[in-house]
Amino acid sequence: MSPSKTTEVGAIFAIPLRQGLFGACLVIEKVKEPRLVRRPGWRVAVLDGTWAQVPALDTFQSRSLNVSFMRRAWLHPGRVLGGTVEGEPPQDWAPIGITEVTWEDRLCLDDLFDLYDDWLDFGEQVLREWRWIHERKELQVDELRESKGEGLQKKLQRMSERDKDWDRGVTAIEKRLAKVLPKGAALEYSAYETDEDGLPVDNLDQVAVEGRCIFLQQAEPPFGTGKNYVSAEVQNPTWIQVCLLANEMIEITRDRQHVFLEGVHVVSEQNGIKMVDFVMGS
Repeated sequence: MSPSKTTEVGAIFAIPLRQGLFGACLVIEKVKEPRLVRRPGWRVAVLDGTWAQVPALDTFQSRSLNVSFMRRAWLHPGRVLGGTVEGEPPQDWAPIGITEVTWEDRLCLDDLFDLYDDWLDFGEQVLREWRWIHERKELQVDELRESKGEGLQKKLQRMSERDKDWDRGVTAIEKRLAKVLPKGAALEYSAYETDEDGLPVDNLDQVAVEGRCIFLQQAEPPFGTGKNYVSAEVQNPTWIQVCLLANEMIEITRDRQHVFLEGVHVVSEQNGIKMVDFVMGS
C-alpha cells in the first residue's frame, strides 16, 4: 500500500533534485493560528542526505533525526534549511511515510531558516543548496567553459573583483546604519536587495511595509530571556526605521542569538493596522 500524500506532522516527502537524485524533508509542526513570530502552515525541515532513488521510511527511523538536518552552506550558513508552507507538496514530491517527531527534532526549529512560504520556492532553494554543496566546482568549470575563450587567470581575477565589490557594497550599508544605530548595537542588517549581478543594493530608504503598522516579537527562551516586544504605531516605515525598531526589540527580548534582520512578515491586520514581526537569523 502506497504512503498517503496527505500532509501531517511526521510526514516525510522525497524532493526531486538532479541527475535522478532525491532529497527528503520532514514535517515537524503545524501552526494553526498566526502568532507573534510565526505564520500559519506546516513547518518543514530538510533532512541531510541524497539518494539515488526515493528512500524507504526505514532509512529515517533507524537514525537520529535531530542531528540529520541539512544546514545551509550558501547563504546564512549553519541555519537549518526549511520553511513554513501551506497545503500539499507538489505532485512529484513522493510521500515516503510517517515517523515520530521527537522533542529533539523540534529543537531544530530554533535554527530554521524560516523565510519560504511556498512548496515550490522551498523546493527550488533545496536544489540550489544541494548544488552549492555538491556541484560547486562543476558549476565553476561550466562557467569557465562558457566564458567565450576568457582565460582562467582573467576569470579568477574577475571573480575576486566581484567579491571585493560585494564587500564594498555591504560595508557602505553598514556605515550608513552605524550613523543611526546606538553605539555597540547588536543588530546586523541582511535584508538588503541585490542587483542583476548579485551585488548588494542599499535599500535602507525604501518603504519596508506600507501603511500603518505595529511591530511585534515574542521573547522565546532559551534565547529571548526578556519581555515580549510591541512597538509604537508607525506608518510607511523605511528599512532604516525598521532597523531602529529591530535593535530596540533585541534589547527588550534580550535575544542576542538572533540579531540578523533578514526581513519582515505581516502577520495580520486589525482595524487598518498591520501586525508585523521581524524575520531574524543567527
